[in-house]
Amino acid sequence: MIDNNYTVLGLPSSAGENQPTREGYVIPSEGLTQVFPRQFQTRWDEATEYDQYLKELLREITIHNPAISTELLSSQLQIQESEGKRLLSLDKSLDL
Repeated sequence: MIDNNYTVLGLPSSAGENQPTREGYVIPSEGLTQVFPRQFQTRWDEATEYDQYLKELLREITIHNPAISTELLSSQLQIQESEGKRLLSLDKSLDL
């Protein structure tokens, strides 16, 4: 987290303990920056799967901002809108 306004994620190019970070993302969202640390630590401790983690993250974001659009959510998370819709479709309680 940077200045409580940006979330920075780094991803290795392949699985393994000694893999360098090859890709990174900066997500400019104060709201996400507040939600992310709690969600991340909880899911890290639980070793939550990708789909489940993002579903829970989307659920919490929509609780804080029920009017958020799929386009804005996908843009802030820097994922394809189709991926956002796919994840939302996995949880029928989220209706964007």
